Amino acid sequence: MKTILIVIICKIAGAILRLLGKGSAFPGKIALKLDKNILKKLAKNYKVILVTGTNGKTTTTGLIYNILKTSGRNVITNDTGANMKSGMAALLIKNYKFFKHMGECFAVIEMDEAYARKITEDLSPEVFVVTNIFSDQTDRYGDVTITRDLIFEAIENSPSSTVILNGDNEVVSDMELAHKKIYFGVAENTPDNVELDFKVEEIKETFANSSLAVINGENIKINQGGLYNVYNAVCAFACGSELGIELEDIKNGIENYEKKFGRQEIIDINGREVEMILVKNPVGFNEVINKIALDNSNIDLGFLLNDNTGDGTDISWIQDVEFEKFKDMEYTNFLIGGTRLYDLGVRLKEAGLEEETFVFCETYEDVLEGIKNTGTNKLYLLVTYSAMMGFRKTLYKNRYVKNIW
Repeated sequence: MKTILIVIICKIAGAILRLLGKGSAFPGKIALKLDKNILKKLAKNYKVILVTGTNGKTTTTGLIYNILKTSGRNVITNDTGANMKSGMAALLIKNYKFFKHMGECFAVIEMDEAYARKITEDLSPEVFVVTNIFSDQTDRYGDVTITRDLIFEAIENSPSSTVILNGDNEVVSDMELAHKKIYFGVAENTPDNVELDFKVEEIKETFANSSLAVINGENIKINQGGLYNVYNAVCAFACGSELGIELEDIKNGIENYEKKFGRQEIIDINGREVEMILVKNPVGFNEVINKIALDNSNIDLGFLLNDNTGDGTDISWIQDVEFEKFKDMEYTNFLIGGTRLYDLGVRLKEAGLEEETFVFCETYEDVLEGIKNTGTNKLYLLVTYSAMMGFRKTLYKNRYVKNIW
């Protein structure tokens, strides 16, 4: 009865907050204050798939969710990106059924690396997915060994889980685990000491916004560009197979996946195509640059760099981004914004980009005006996390997107 009462309170709070366009995780915070064990109680009827890693976890989570949904399974996911304990509690509260027996249900949950151990104290996942481990926000994670150890401890908390690991990422593939392990990767990038269970045998085509890859003998169309999305696809393929999903449903789930906010999301702003891409560390950013380089048309560029908690307060990582590659592209204007726009301007100047192309935007409204009034080419807008959310609020207010979250 106590659990039901907490759910009712939190559902009401969540409905009010959604009307205000705020706080997707806040109902979960309330629930955890009222009962610290609420997550375990709410998740008991779900088969849980946890997805973590430095890069690609949101897209991989979405792909796995879409595979399960395509197969007709009853499935939920935290697609708002609320990937800490409170966000997961909020997800389970939102989907709580008071009277209806739901049958077999899956919860595909993206999980922040730093909170992985705490989450597996409450959840026992059927499958535990690790996309990769790279150097990320130094103020939160330090170096890769810290991230690896946090994830390793989380997996150790879940002795019955099947673990799906990136075989090409040595920090991940070298984990000594007693669990059932499944490795995925791109065959040509795999170390000799790792045998892949699911592999990309060939990348037949690669464009700025799509790829065609052969995964375990099957042609798979991936409707997002870049090698990193090929990895996301083969990871999801591996997970779907482990869960016993039919091959055709796996293929259709990957090929019909709709892009999530900030992950190569296309937004129409007064007839101008803006592709918004989340960036947060050099490895991911450099892969995004390689993706953009596949676009041979005239383009414009933009980067909103924030240094808030969700972004990492240390922005020294931009020194390792290969901005110099932009010099070889046919771009006309470069919009620059965020809390550290002038530091960014200095870095772009160091990279040899022409100052005449820079358009400095002090506010998100300035960014929107810059998009509307500076150039007509397709714009690739790269954003750190809090900049993405802040700019989306501006887009929502001006009716360019239907939802903030």
